[in-house]
Amino acid sequence: YVSCQSPDHKYWLYKYRKFSLSLHLFAAKTHSDLSCYEINHLTEMDYQKYYEKYQEDGCIKIENFLTSEEVELMKQGLADLMENMTEDVHVHSAYSDPKRKKDEEYYINSADKIAYFFEGDAFDSDGNMIVEKKKALNKIAYAVHWWNPQFKQISFSRKVKDLLRTFEYKDPVICQSMLIFKNPKIGEVFRPHQDSTFLYTEPPSSIGLWTPLEDATVENGCLWFLPGSHKSGKIYQRYERNPDKDPFMVMRGDLPDFDQDKYVPIPAKKGDLVLIHGSVLHKSARNNTDKPRIVYTFHAVEKGNKWSELNWIQATDKLPFPSIYDN
Repeated sequence: YVSCQSPDHKYWLYKYRKFSLSLHLFAAKTHSDLSCYEINHLTEMDYQKYYEKYQEDGCIKIENFLTSEEVELMKQGLADLMENMTEDVHVHSAYSDPKRKKDEEYYINSADKIAYFFEGDAFDSDGNMIVEKKKALNKIAYAVHWWNPQFKQISFSRKVKDLLRTFEYKDPVICQSMLIFKNPKIGEVFRPHQDSTFLYTEPPSSIGLWTPLEDATVENGCLWFLPGSHKSGKIYQRYERNPDKDPFMVMRGDLPDFDQDKYVPIPAKKGDLVLIHGSVLHKSARNNTDKPRIVYTFHAVEKGNKWSELNWIQATDKLPFPSIYDN
């Protein structure tokens, strides 16, 4: 026992805290076979500064949010998903041909599972795939965060919880997750859009967490965003279920003609985290390099905000939208 009045008090308090931290890190490292040696180098003050910038710009980057071990964990998860890739071939984009009934049905029913989608450019006019299957992928979605153990660990990590608490989320739930591929030369162009167009709540509450498995550059299709465009509070378009199901989905509303020269790029290295406000306008170009640009992204919304019944994705009995804080 050392009295608080003892001159040795600070020394022993330092030794105790150092031992406690070492014990915590050892427990975290050995907790399970999937655990990473995770040290969150960000403080609450850091998060608060990021939150203020996020509120101002609508899109920010946190460098080195994930450790190199966590990036490797995601790559392991990706390898597992690629190994178990479905034999079915489906193409889907919000801007693709809505008359592809088979693809639309597959898309609508993919909310609670891991599904595979391919680039339209990977096929010739007769529908034959003209590139290697793995190089034709557009995305793997929409429940990667739940059914793949590696990505589940990343999505519900303590550092994600700490971040969202600082960003004043009371009970964020994950509504979708994706691995998005921009394979060389055929990666899809993502037009300017707002995430709340697809993931609408009342009031809007979507936040996107976007992290590359390899460096995302201007050349290979990094994100571009329009700073401050979230401040209008307007969701210009809504991607909704069509009551007559012909087609299944419709895009309602028009996007104003914003000056494209005002968009700014936000290149990110592997392990960086880009945060995307649900109302901020953002886009990405094609991949014009010889290397793929693969990103893991998931979206959260506030559980207490009303989820639109017209949103394409809906919670199911098999997979209600899971709480980040409770998992």
